[in-house]
Amino acid sequence: MNNPIECVSHWKAERVRPLAVFDANRIPDAPWKEIPTVKEALGVDIEYQMLRGVFGPPDMPKDAVEWYAGFLKKIYETPEFKKYLEDGALKPAFATGAEYAKWVRRTKSCTRT
Repeated sequence: MNNPIECVSHWKAERVRPLAVFDANRIPDAPWKEIPTVKEALGVDIEYQMLRGVFGPPDMPKDAVEWYAGFLKKIYETPEFKKYLEDGALKPAFATGAEYAKWVRRTKSCTRT
C-alpha cells in the first residue's frame, strides 16, 4: 500500500498494477478513475487517509505560526504544487489551527465502517 505518486512511474512502466484505492470514492482523474475502491473490489468498506502536515510546539509564538501558515499557503497555491497534487492523484486540502487539529483527530487511523 502506498500513495499513487510513490508508485506511478512503476505503474506506467507496467511493473505493478494498482488493485484498489483506500477511499470512499474513486480517484476522479484519468488514468486513476478506472481503479476501483476497496469496497468495490472486495466488498469491505475501508478508508485510509495519509497525513501530510507540519506541526509546531504547543508554545510556538503566534507570529511564527502565522508566518509559517502564510508561507505554506503561498506554496500550496503555486501552479507547481497544484501540478504535483494532480500528477500524484493527491487530494488537495489546506487547513491550519483548530480546523487541522480536528481533521487529524477524526482521521488519525484507518477506519472501517
